[in-house]
Parts: sequence; C-alpha cells; structure tokens
Amino acid sequence: MPRPIDIDGYSVIYLECSTVISDDCNSTPESGTNKISVDQNPQRYDSGRMFSINFAWNPHDPTAAENEALLCETYDLSADALAQILPDLPVQSSIVDVQTINGLLTITSVTPMRVFNFPSIPPDLRVIPEIYIDSLTCVKNLAPGVDIVTTDSEKTTTPIVFKRYPNIPITYQPLLLEAQVLALVDSPYIIKPTHIEQIGLYGTVFLGQHGPLLGVGVMDILNTLEQGGHVLWEGNRKWLTLWFTYAGTSSWKLPKAPGT
Repeated sequence: MPRPIDIDGYSVIYLECSTVISDDCNSTPESGTNKISVDQNPQRYDSGRMFSINFAWNPHDPTAAENEALLCETYDLSADALAQILPDLPVQSSIVDVQTINGLLTITSVTPMRVFNFPSIPPDLRVIPEIYIDSLTCVKNLAPGVDIVTTDSEKTTTPIVFKRYPNIPITYQPLLLEAQVLALVDSPYIIKPTHIEQIGLYGTVFLGQHGPLLGVGVMDILNTLEQGGHVLWEGNRKWLTLWFTYAGTSSWKLPKAPGT
C-alpha cells in the first residue's frame, strides 16, 4: 500500500484513480474518480475512512482543480485541492461528488459507502478456522489485493500471505468463489487457505483468506514443474492450481505432463 502523505493534518493515501474518456480517444477525459483513505494506518486493515471522489470537466472554470487533475498524467486531485474538502468529508466512508464553485473545490453530494456489505461466510467454509481482520498486520504488499501479513495471535512473526478484497471492492464474488473451490478440492497439488478473515464486530462476513508464504518465486516453481522436476502426475491430470498469490492470481495452467 502507498505511504500516507500529510495534508493539513490529515493522513491521506491515494489508492487508485480512473477516468471516463469520450468516443474521441485523443480528447481529455470527461470525468474521473479518485479513491483515497483518510487517517488509515497502512499496516492495519480496520482503520481509517475510505472515499471515492467523483469529478467531471468543469467548462465554467478553466483553472478548476478537477480540470487540473484530468489534464495531469496521474489524474489525481492535487493535495491543495484535497485540502479544501478534507474538513467537510463525512465521518463514515462515502462516495462524494465534487466541483469547483467560486474558486473552491466543493462537495456537492454524498452517498454512504456500503463498506461492510461483505458476503456472509457460507457453511462450506465453516470448516476453515476464522480470524479477525483487526488481528492482522500488513508487512508488505505483493500485488493488488495480496499482502504479506503477521497475526497478533501468533507467538512468532512468521509471515503469511493474505489475499483480500481491494479497499473499495467492485464485486465480492470471485474471491469468495475461489475460497469455496479451494476448500472443496482435495489434492496434494493444491495449497489451501489455512484461515478465513472476518469482522467480528459486524458479524461473520467473508473478507479474504490467507495461507503460507513460500520462500521461492512462482516462476521458479512453475519452471521446475514444467521441466518434469519432482512432480507426481495423477492419471490424466493436466493442470495444477496453486494458491501462490505473488502474481495476484491463484490459478496457473501448465503444459501437459510427458506421456499424457
């Protein structure tokens, strides 16, 4: 996760940005969205507020902050622009629309964000031990939605891999489905999640899964397997699913084993 920056006493992390471009691909984007967190401890998952800030090209003020953002390479609202709205942001995570009015970036609408609308843990995952999200400490981000973490409950600081939803999820389905598939399949070729993350305060909801951190790179393992090293192929099995999350994915398809 990016490191926070101080903006007038607020700790702000730029999470991501997106834009909408008209049919003329060479034109300036028509609108943009900045996703930020405020007063979040980047090592703790249960802290801070999340905001999705929407803005559009302002034809009435050529020097508007939103126009400046749409013209820059990152499409980020500047720190000076955010400083104008940070004191007025709501106390709960929200989606806000902003526009420059009379020279100041102004919040024009607020919609509460359903941050805790995560899916319930289904019965087939109840066999996997559950752990509270607030007991995890992020050590390092490996890929979007994939972190190395330690747990407060562990007596040692042995790192594990936590595969989670993004800070502001678009959909909750793929990660939950992945956990259900991994829990269902029983094979020596599959590294299964050892724990399911949840929020105790808000009920038993699914937030992600974690498993062991392997001290080698994915490509090294895949190359070894592809070259026939120490792989016991089962009959016509031609693919192998690994819960290695270094590359931000859990499924790898390998070439056929010799003789299959």
